[in-house]
Amino acid sequence: MITMAFPPQGEPMDGPKWGRWFIQFVSAFNAVTATGTTAQRPSPAPFVGFMFFDTTLGKPVWAKTVTQYVLADGTNA
Repeated sequence: MITMAFPPQGEPMDGPKWGRWFIQFVSAFNAVTATGTTAQRPSPAPFVGFMFFDTTLGKPVWAKTVTQYVLADGTNA
């Protein structure tokens, strides 16, 4: 189970507390959504280097570009 603190109230949105909260939010979101079939891979990928566990292949794949995924050895996935 993933738990998250509420966003900081009364703090400037460009302040360090919001930055830390946003990093936690993105990490939690990616952890929840980073698995599925080949057809469910996010396209475009959220960012270069994004890891997705492909249940069709039974292997993790990484976004080499926002539109291309590769296996750990660099071959196209």
